[in-house]
Amino acid sequence: MAPRIPIKADQIDRRVKFLIEEARSPNGIRDQVVTIAFRVITNWLAVGDDVSSDNLKRRCLFRSRAAHELWLSSEFKPWCANTINEHQNPIKRSWAWMREEGRTVDEVKEHLAQWPVVVVTKLENALLRDDANVDPRAGYRRAGIEILTQRDDGTWRASE
Repeated sequence: MAPRIPIKADQIDRRVKFLIEEARSPNGIRDQVVTIAFRVITNWLAVGDDVSSDNLKRRCLFRSRAAHELWLSSEFKPWCANTINEHQNPIKRSWAWMREEGRTVDEVKEHLAQWPVVVVTKLENALLRDDANVDPRAGYRRAGIEILTQRDDGTWRASE
């Protein structure tokens, strides 16, 4: 198998342009192609590359306290099986935001970057509801989910 070539910033910009073009289209829809493009972009924003779900979980800089405690007490495969890469601001909500008016590449990247992927347990994910009237961080607080951030020294601390 040929070695994988990492995705670069200009390739991400092209994918964002595709999303913008589809969002501007009168009959634009959020189908599998759009959803996968969102995932590639948010993976890149989270860890600097388009990676598998398990690799994203391992490298993601944001975890819930429960997901981190599970990480400390589990092997990798069971941990992955019991966690989810959760988009704080669901893709369907970001898609609706893009369809509201014309967006630029930088606006879309900034919007997606402000709501990074967080690894949560499957039980926590079930507690999260997509309420369009609630800031995603408030949704986490309402569900009792504490988000941790990995620091440069590798330690995990409660997010601010």
